[in-house]
Amino acid sequence: MISPPRILLISEQPIWPADHGVSVRGYHLINALRQQGVDVSVASIMPIVAHNAAQPPEWVQQINVPWPRATPAQRATYLEGWRGCGVGGRLAMWLRQRVASHQGVEPAVAAGVVDLVERLRPTVVLGLGLHSPLLLRGLGALPDDIRPRSVWYAADELIYYHLSCLRHDRVANWSKRFHEMSLHALIEGLFARGLDGAIGVSPTDTRWLKRVAGVQQAVTIRNGVDFDYFSPSTAGTQHQHGANPQSVVFWGRLDFAPNVDAVDWFARAIWPSLHQRFPKAVWRIVGHSPVPSVQRLAHEPGVEVIGSVPDVRPFARDAAVTVLPLRCGGGIKNKLLEAAAMARPIVASPRAVAGLAMSDGDAPAIVCDSPNAWVDAITHLWTNSEAARAAGHEAHAWAQRHHSWSQAAANLLEWFAEMGWTDHGPGTSIVARQFQRRAA
Repeated sequence: MISPPRILLISEQPIWPADHGVSVRGYHLINALRQQGVDVSVASIMPIVAHNAAQPPEWVQQINVPWPRATPAQRATYLEGWRGCGVGGRLAMWLRQRVASHQGVEPAVAAGVVDLVERLRPTVVLGLGLHSPLLLRGLGALPDDIRPRSVWYAADELIYYHLSCLRHDRVANWSKRFHEMSLHALIEGLFARGLDGAIGVSPTDTRWLKRVAGVQQAVTIRNGVDFDYFSPSTAGTQHQHGANPQSVVFWGRLDFAPNVDAVDWFARAIWPSLHQRFPKAVWRIVGHSPVPSVQRLAHEPGVEVIGSVPDVRPFARDAAVTVLPLRCGGGIKNKLLEAAAMARPIVASPRAVAGLAMSDGDAPAIVCDSPNAWVDAITHLWTNSEAARAAGHEAHAWAQRHHSWSQAAANLLEWFAEMGWTDHGPGTSIVARQFQRRAA
């Protein structure tokens, strides 16, 4: 009888707390798979610890497996997996070891993944994060009867990401960016090439993962959003500023290059015209680690650089419009999904909505490709409350149609079934019966 695969998710950093893009994806996807009856386990090199005096949810503790110490035989198996990938020879092995050392990945520690597979016998190992190809490649020398399918949950393809940023970057930064691209090319070419599969969050990222990283199969699994947390009815307590009908908000990591470029461009190209028309207008920039160039924007009229906050929802709700003026980067913007789930009116750049499931009449945002269009769109929403409410309602409905984590998990299981990456043994759950019907 065909059953759903047993899934082990591995990573360097734990999936909890879910406070950045990588952990958010791992936390919610694994939870959605678990809720659909799939046998899942998670293991991370860095242990899960209490965060701000809070313990991880009980379900995380139940499925978490401590990262084991590998035996000498397991370390030898792990390194043999490195030797067997792609380009052979001493030079290739030397390069792999140099890349691992440069990235702080210790083979003796990473080899614990062999112990995990030998004990848990997963059907599929999902590797989460940039360095997971190094972990996954070490499984290549396992015996056929226990070797799982190795799938990189890459989400964003980072060479494409850097190329997209190059156009708007300062020439002085090109050297650093080319260095990063070279490093990612080494990771993909030396470790990811030949893996069984990879997951991108947009069609473009998926194409790059297959063509550049050289994985055997690739699929698009778009991000979901936590509708219980980000919802119109649970937007947090009223912020001290109160709602401002002539206000916009942007949130995100403020040391992340695409976000820094976005707020810098909006400050130069859009905000002066808006503030001239509406002298009482306010733009709040919210997010941790604002770099100096972002901090300096607080000196501009009407601009408030808030920095890190424990809860972004009150700022999202208090602003009349959420703006996403991104000009570079890949993947799917979680901040857009969060704003849509909260039914906030959104004005965005074409780059911010790239990769989303959209069609005429089915979009989460007003998309603008010129400064004049930005000013007109925000002005329209500021001066027409009914249009703003309708835009928020349409964004919320769109997010529910396309971006639930339960749908993401179902799409992943569908892909596993199509690939034949299933478990053969007793299976009586609802998910198992679904796999049986697909196989038939």
